[in-house]
Amino acid sequence: MRKYHVLARLLKGKNLSFAVLNHFFASLNHFSASLKHFSAAQKHSSAALKHSIAFLEDFPASRKSQVAALKFYFADKKL
Repeated sequence: MRKYHVLARLLKGKNLSFAVLNHFFASLNHFSASLKHFSAAQKHSSAALKHSIAFLEDFPASRKSQVAALKFYFADKKL
C-alpha cells in the first residue's frame, strides 16, 4: 500500500484528485485479483482434463483409441 501513496504523491501535482487516484488504484487491485482468479481457474480446468484422460484410460481396450486421440489432441497443450 505504501507504493501507492508514493505514486499518489508524485501524480498529485498533475491536477488529479485523490478520489481519482483512489479509483485508479482500486481498479488496479481488482484487475490483479481477476488475473489471479483466471490463473486458478485455468489450473483447475487443466487438472480436470488430466482426471478425464486418466478415467478414460481405465476403460476396456475398445476405448484405447479414444484415449490415444485425446492424448494426441492435447499433446501440444500445456497441462
